Amino acid sequence: MNAETPSKVLHVIPGFGWNGTFGGAERTVYNIVRGLAGAKTYTPTLCVLRHPAPPDDAQMEGCEILTLDYDGPDRDFEMLTRCSVRLRAIIKRRRPAIVHSHLWPAAAVSGCALKGLAVPHVVHIHDTRPWLASSQLKHRARRAINRWLLGPSAHFIACANSVRDYTAQHFLPSAEIRTVYYGIDSERPFRRPDRASAADAVKTIGTAARLRPEKGLDQLISACRALRDEGVAFRLKIAGGGALLAQYRERVREAGLADCIQLLGFVTDIPSFLSGLDVFVLSSTATEGLPIGLLEAMASRLPVVASSVAGIPEAVTNGEEGFLIPPGDVPALCAALKKLVADPTLARDMGLRARARIERSFMLEHQIHEITRCYNRILGRPN
Repeated sequence: MNAETPSKVLHVIPGFGWNGTFGGAERTVYNIVRGLAGAKTYTPTLCVLRHPAPPDDAQMEGCEILTLDYDGPDRDFEMLTRCSVRLRAIIKRRRPAIVHSHLWPAAAVSGCALKGLAVPHVVHIHDTRPWLASSQLKHRARRAINRWLLGPSAHFIACANSVRDYTAQHFLPSAEIRTVYYGIDSERPFRRPDRASAADAVKTIGTAARLRPEKGLDQLISACRALRDEGVAFRLKIAGGGALLAQYRERVREAGLADCIQLLGFVTDIPSFLSGLDVFVLSSTATEGLPIGLLEAMASRLPVVASSVAGIPEAVTNGEEGFLIPPGDVPALCAALKKLVADPTLARDMGLRARARIERSFMLEHQIHEITRCYNRILGRPN
């Protein structure tokens, strides 16, 4: 390979930023394209189906951003037809060596755009969507359409072994799916400063998530109500926005927790948010992959309490970096939070082990290395 002319990779994603913040998959794609641009082996270009709205501090040196300016609903036939025609024109004009799609709407659009073109398609699987396993007729039809769009020659990367296995079992039984774990950028300021705390100081619990039912915030609020009833002093800060923000604020008020639970809405500076916490919690009940917010919290030396779903147990060993709980189990969630709030030494030790786990297994340099190996293998180049 000529080092002076790195091959082009076109990354396709439905959206890239919302109200100046990134969702988990968007932050992952941001890390990937920046990492590839820095490695200079492949030149990434980002193509966004909707108009991008990244955070103000997003740095995209070495990566051009294109937009298809689609403004309709996801999974609509119009998205597939309009976006695939525009994307196909971009592919013909730009001639990338590989198209790398992220999230299922972008995978479908990319598969349609690539029909009849000799360009390899890498599909990055970021989560465990219920429609992949549903027996409903509309979901069975959706799976059949997506299999046809992707075709037999697509290549697949999953963010965790559990995501790989779930997808293989329900959607792609004969496909080879390679696991590449997410990585944390060592240059981002995720090293949390030591927080001086007296034994009686009120501890701050925090979570960062889009406000959706599957994120388990109803269960988290219920666990906080139980903590309050047991006389535990704490604060909970929830970073994240969405259509349910007003509903959750009313839920907090009805539970009598308005004095100790803050719904912050969209937070653009996640490292600063994490630096103000003592414990990180992720109470998701479904559809996770390997949450990048969880990895960022661990990189900040925070002990974690997280639901044992999807790829989370691949990053957190129960009793080591934090506590794993069954999804939706409010008493278990309450008990785990209580242990960490009541025992600063335990929380500190778990936080240190969390940071060590990130440095051992979840660094961006390793993720970029593995993705580059995938590209090289697809293109028949030596690793």
